[in-house]
Amino acid sequence: MFALKLKVQPVRASGTIYIRADGSIDPPSANVTATNSLTYTFTGDNYASIVVEKDNIVVDGAGCTVQGAPDVTGIDLSHRCNVTIRNTTIKGFSSRPGIWLYLSLNNTIYGNNMEDNFHGILLNRFSNFNTICENNITDSNACGIAGDSCSDNTFHGNNIAGNYWKGISFYSCSNNTICENSLANNGDEGIYLGPGCRFNTIGENDITENSYGILIEGSNNRVFTNNLTHNQYGGIFVSGSSNNAIVGNNISNPLGACIVLSNTSHNTVADNTLVQGSFGGLNIAGSSYNTVTDNNIADNADGIYLADSSNNVVVRNRVTNNGRGVFLTNSSDNKFYHNCFDSNSHQVYMNPGLVNIWDDGYPSGGNYWSNHICAGNPNDGSQPYILDEDNIDHYPFQKLEGWIHYPVADVNRDGKVDIQDLGIVALAFGSYPEHPRWNRDTDVNDDGRTDLKDIALVALHFGETY
Repeated sequence: MFALKLKVQPVRASGTIYIRADGSIDPPSANVTATNSLTYTFTGDNYASIVVEKDNIVVDGAGCTVQGAPDVTGIDLSHRCNVTIRNTTIKGFSSRPGIWLYLSLNNTIYGNNMEDNFHGILLNRFSNFNTICENNITDSNACGIAGDSCSDNTFHGNNIAGNYWKGISFYSCSNNTICENSLANNGDEGIYLGPGCRFNTIGENDITENSYGILIEGSNNRVFTNNLTHNQYGGIFVSGSSNNAIVGNNISNPLGACIVLSNTSHNTVADNTLVQGSFGGLNIAGSSYNTVTDNNIADNADGIYLADSSNNVVVRNRVTNNGRGVFLTNSSDNKFYHNCFDSNSHQVYMNPGLVNIWDDGYPSGGNYWSNHICAGNPNDGSQPYILDEDNIDHYPFQKLEGWIHYPVADVNRDGKVDIQDLGIVALAFGSYPEHPRWNRDTDVNDDGRTDLKDIALVALHFGETY
């Protein structure tokens, strides 16, 4: 006796499924039901493109799939307003976008899975004030999210990975917010802001193992507190643009440089941590009038590299344990002051004939150089740090960050004198320069050793804040 095993085939609506402006579903056989006048819920997988013609509704995929022919769009939201697409898997639209917005306003794309589409999501021509959040967008044949001429959209909490070209790609887009997304293993940039992109915000994203982490060719954008690791050709690359702010990012282990400014002006690079860049921490080429301030630049091939660049200001950076702290080629009239050049193999390397400025005059002073002994913060000019006859720091500092007037006993520079400062001094007790436990910051009274006098000074100022 044989049992016959039947394979139940899913219902396949042919062609295109429409949610009409009057609220009807065409064809009625589609696996979509109107649970009320505002909510449309999938009852099974749909093997067709879906065109939404009605505003102010929710389309809930309920975990089901939209899958169709390569040359049609997955879900078409062109000219739509206040539509939500959620909980849907959209895949297989390999020559067209999974979701398309064209002249579309105030829509929400939330909690969907998109895979094997041309673009995961495409926003065209004044598609503004939309929210794209918590979607999983993978394996697109082009970009995870692409947009042109759109503004005031929010992209938040998306996982955008393994797309053939770029994770997010914009042209002529403004005032968009791209925050708290994960962008990994995309073939080109994790995030690309092309020409005409202005006043966009990129913040708190995790960007790993893309070709470039972020590439910016537009102006007046803000890039802040992103984590960028192991991006192949570089962390952040800014090209041919101005007035961008690159602030508070952690960038590590690119095969290229952590940050590159190429043919730019009037950008600010501040409060970033730039470490282990195979081709440098910060590379500035053909650029002028940029400000580089308060960055931690460590363990790179070159800390700061300037080529064919002038009139840049480099101030209050920690440049530590790099092959070359600063490398200058064909670059003059740049100003360096209040920087810590600490334990670089070569503090500064430059071509002959260059003239740059290495201090801010007296009493503001110059820089701290770990391989230079002088007295005073800053020195009075009697013990200059001489690079060559045209490049002299006339007023170097005796102490690391000697230009900052911390409370005398705030050893760890956290704005208060407390038990942590006592502990740090205790660990260095009995040490002196060249001793294995020596910490120059624990020599509170500047007498060349850490002893009971230093502990007494910390105890005397205990509890002080600033």
